[in-house]
Amino acid sequence: MHKNTIISADMKMADIIHIDLYNLFIINRFGIRLGFGDKTIEEVCEKENVDHRLFTTVCNINNSTTNISKTDIHTEHILQLVEFLKNSHDYYRKIRLPEVKRSIFNLSKGYDANTEKALGHFFDEYIKEFKNHIEYEESTVFPYIKGLCEGKKSGEFSIDKFEDHHDNIEEKLSDLKNIIIKYMSKPEHDLQKLDLLDKLFQLQDDLDRHTKIEDLLLTPMVMKLEVM
Repeated sequence: MHKNTIISADMKMADIIHIDLYNLFIINRFGIRLGFGDKTIEEVCEKENVDHRLFTTVCNINNSTTNISKTDIHTEHILQLVEFLKNSHDYYRKIRLPEVKRSIFNLSKGYDANTEKALGHFFDEYIKEFKNHIEYEESTVFPYIKGLCEGKKSGEFSIDKFEDHHDNIEEKLSDLKNIIIKYMSKPEHDLQKLDLLDKLFQLQDDLDRHTKIEDLLLTPMVMKLEVM
């Protein structure tokens, strides 16, 4: 099996990790613990109170060759998707961003004070913008969705505003990668540069997948709720 494999509920949960490592993060962010033996996705999801249709849809959105049809958009488990996205945010805040910051520190201390300060400032500005973005989702978008599920409609907000606010925060990350690739030439720091670039590209890939799940699944789900 390879990354283009369509994930179905009758597949073994353990097998999908070998198809694409990112599925391991999907499993974790749905609150599913490892140690599920040879159980199928449907069996594991039933045990963990996770909707297996939602789980497989998220996995298949992660698979870029799969198109999501209207029949894949089920609103009854939207709050499980919200929890999934919140868990993703926690992972970025507690793991991904601190890892990158440590790698920036390890690399920059081999350069002059101005370079060290510039790199640190550049990433701090990115973190600030990124945290503002996810805090907006957690303080505005997710409570709005919860309200819709409870039959409450807000006259001041709609998911269209989320899409407008959902601007691309990739530019600063790309700029940081290009600074390292194009201008930091000291050969004695090659390993530190490789380590930092690896973490930056991993972060970018994770964020791209996260955004895709929001755009292709969360937003259509909310649109359905808004007209119900």
